[in-house]
Amino acid sequence: MNYLEPTIEYGIDYNIPRKISLEPKQIETEQRRLEKLKKLKHFDEIISVLKHYISNFIPNPRKYENFLWFISCYPKPNVEFRLTIYWQEILTLAYSQNLMLILDTRRITKKELKLIAQKVRSVEIKDDRYYKKGLPTQLCVLIKMEDYFEFISIEKVADSIRLYNRELLEKGKIVHPGHNYILASLILEKENNLLLEGKNASDLIRKQKTTTTLIEKQYPTEESAFDIKSKYEEGNVIPMYVNRYERNQKAKNICIKHYGAFCQGCGFDFGKVYGAYANGFIHVHHLKPLSEINKTYLVDPIKDLIPLCANCHSAVHLSKPILTIDKLKKNMKILTKVISI
Repeated sequence: MNYLEPTIEYGIDYNIPRKISLEPKQIETEQRRLEKLKKLKHFDEIISVLKHYISNFIPNPRKYENFLWFISCYPKPNVEFRLTIYWQEILTLAYSQNLMLILDTRRITKKELKLIAQKVRSVEIKDDRYYKKGLPTQLCVLIKMEDYFEFISIEKVADSIRLYNRELLEKGKIVHPGHNYILASLILEKENNLLLEGKNASDLIRKQKTTTTLIEKQYPTEESAFDIKSKYEEGNVIPMYVNRYERNQKAKNICIKHYGAFCQGCGFDFGKVYGAYANGFIHVHHLKPLSEINKTYLVDPIKDLIPLCANCHSAVHLSKPILTIDKLKKNMKILTKVISI
């Protein structure tokens, strides 16, 4: 029976409630498994990959969680996690940091994958794996986790995964249990920073909602004006729980290689000004801020990114909405005229 709705929407809709019912013992077990996973040095990369994959390749993930798809966490010598639809594992990660992904040959051929493998060196086609539980058109590919974002940014690869997952979801409900709600909460909950900081994950599961701690900005009033003769204490450690928007290093490198390691606003070159040790250093600006997009997306290193120096990067973000590069350059020309008078 097909439980998948006709309207296919990707991304995590936080307004859709998650259907969670856990016994205390199950919470304890899942938390213990997650703690083992968190000890791995590449834990942050695991969460980044999972969040990207679930956001981009599983429709309405909160709605169909533990119904049409699930994620299991059994940190063992061979496998760290398994993402499953119906009977079929669609994404797994082994301790060797090899990701297993399933593609669909109706969207991408073996010949095309072999050409891609010349660029993404870790791509390995595995014809003999995972055919019985999924679709006859599926194809198993292994890649190193560090190459995931480069591989997945290829349009044919992404289309192939979406087609495969959508048709697999139409097969019906998951066949066997094993969903780890605690691990899933790191991906599906908007306020997941408490989990990432090692706080009590079971609180998030029980309450379904957490409050993010914010650090308020304090400004001096007339009654508490700064005394220039006074000394002020600094260095205290204040816990902050904030949302951190992850950036792809390979996309940044491609952007710099295309435009050059100098500011596209003012032309500043760190290497020329500060010497050889600063060669190649430059900030990379997202033309549309990740905080506005508010979801994982496939970045185009040429169209979506541009190198800026620290000053120009700060200047474009001082304006709301942020300045375009053309507007930034126009402002600098006006300023130059004023200074030269």
